[in-house]
Amino acid sequence: MSGKIARSGALAALTLGTERHGGDPRALLEQVAVETLLRRAGVLPKSSATTPPTIARDSRPLVSPSVASAVAQAARGACGLLVELACERIHRRGERLPPHVQALVLATTNVATARDPRCSVGGATLAQAWHHAGGAGFVGDPAGERAALEERWRDGTPAERCQAFRRLRALDSAGVRELLKQGWPDEEAALRGELIDALTLTVEPADEEWLVLALADRSQVVRSRVARALATLGSAELAERAWQRAASCVKLVSERTGLLRRLTKRLVVEPPAAWDPDWVNDGLVEKAPSGRGQRAWWLEQIVALAPAARWCSTFETTPAELLALAAETDFSRELVTGWATAALGSFARVDGVFVVGTGGDPAWARPLALHLGKLEKPLPVPTLHAVLREREEAREELVLELLGSGAGELAQRLPLLDALALPWSAPLSKCTVALLANAMNSGKFVHLDARAVERFTAAVHPDSFAALLESLQSTASPARSDFLENVRSIRLVLDQELPA
Repeated sequence: MSGKIARSGALAALTLGTERHGGDPRALLEQVAVETLLRRAGVLPKSSATTPPTIARDSRPLVSPSVASAVAQAARGACGLLVELACERIHRRGERLPPHVQALVLATTNVATARDPRCSVGGATLAQAWHHAGGAGFVGDPAGERAALEERWRDGTPAERCQAFRRLRALDSAGVRELLKQGWPDEEAALRGELIDALTLTVEPADEEWLVLALADRSQVVRSRVARALATLGSAELAERAWQRAASCVKLVSERTGLLRRLTKRLVVEPPAAWDPDWVNDGLVEKAPSGRGQRAWWLEQIVALAPAARWCSTFETTPAELLALAAETDFSRELVTGWATAALGSFARVDGVFVVGTGGDPAWARPLALHLGKLEKPLPVPTLHAVLREREEAREELVLELLGSGAGELAQRLPLLDALALPWSAPLSKCTVALLANAMNSGKFVHLDARAVERFTAAVHPDSFAALLESLQSTASPARSDFLENVRSIRLVLDQELPA
């Protein structure tokens, strides 16, 4: 039998299975082994690009048996956040996990987390070994990493290609821009849109020339995202066109009213009377979504493309004052949503982590968060985005204010906690647990999915942990009750022996 025939027969058997194709599985494996040996005969092994690092023995003391047992219990019980927090505390104490627990953590948790030296899962030893093996980072071999990423860019799934694009962008923004140009017309519209979103997170002046050309994309959705990227970048030509359109629709009028003739300000808003076909070239969409007025929809898009800072400088006012004036108009929703889009820049959740990209106007962050979060019907995603734009050291105070505002349903405000690092402070934990308990005691159902429950139980301060469990247990299913009991026993050990 020739090699080609042998390979085709083996492929058929592997595809259909030996029960349908026939043949002995053992004989099939032997056939493939022989064929592989023949193909590789005489081929020299590739030499390593770098010499394996010399790794010193980890001399840090082991954690106590009870802590090791608690971490192992958390790993087996899919309590990934508790594992991460425990490992960070172990690292700060200068200790390490025993080998058998290291292996368990590696097998059951996120590998990217497990190989982080801070996590004490083998410490620097595992990190160095992983890098040398080429698992991530290709330390000492940037060319090898680039080649692997370019291969994934060519042959991967859409999700893998977007992931490769983001990493290539960090390595060589000019080179990846050329890769993007080469196959752009042949990409699916959905992928083109996702790639523009990924580009927007790190958009830079050198991208402008190509983005201007991409405004002519055949897809309406892609054109809109390209326009958003250009607006985030601060493209001078687009910014001027967008501002002229917006200024023709929204004007600030100052007048003296009342017996005391006090000077008051008000916004006069007049949406466009008709659609201008030229707006298509800037990514505007003519047809309004279901339930939206046509002219109001055009107004929102026009405001969203205009530079946020231009409103304050031209009208000589502040974001907070503009938001208050907008509330007195018939087009408050359109103005506020448009300003939020323009002022907050790019934002995404990548691999479970919030990424706040380039662009935006920090002066608008806090006023927008307070305005959006206290509406009768809060807008959770834009509000979260506004909180993430606020300075990190000021976020907790802002979230506490929004949680206590009482606006909308509690479930609409709880996602704001995702903007804060773990673990939570004592005041934040106390406030959150009290709000949750009050809602449940008043008969209001607050749905928390498995991810939210895991985050709450890992993040809350020890002083509020018992009260949190009591609230969660009151409406828990049997499976969730078992999970909560597991978390309780783990936290009891970690909080006593590894205080934050």
